[in-house]
Amino acid sequence: MSNTKDEIPTIDPGQLAAVTGGASSDDAVTQMLTQLMSSIQDLAKNASQSNQNPMMMLLPMMMMMHQREQAPVQAAPEPPPGDGWVRVA
Repeated sequence: MSNTKDEIPTIDPGQLAAVTGGASSDDAVTQMLTQLMSSIQDLAKNASQSNQNPMMMLLPMMMMMHQREQAPVQAAPEPPPGDGWVRVA
């Protein structure tokens, strides 16, 4: 005795043929996705293997800050003589 809830409904073959997407045998797309996954895995492996010293990562930033400190600072121009008011005629 079969239970109607457990039965899988049938699909019309014509409708099934009209379905697009899903599984396909497009080798070019599959190859590109495989290469992309491989590249991501390689990047993750390289990131985990490179145990760089945090100070070495800060070195370029510290060098740039050092260059900024050595730049000459120009003094502000002298104010005009008097109390700062200029007469315009």
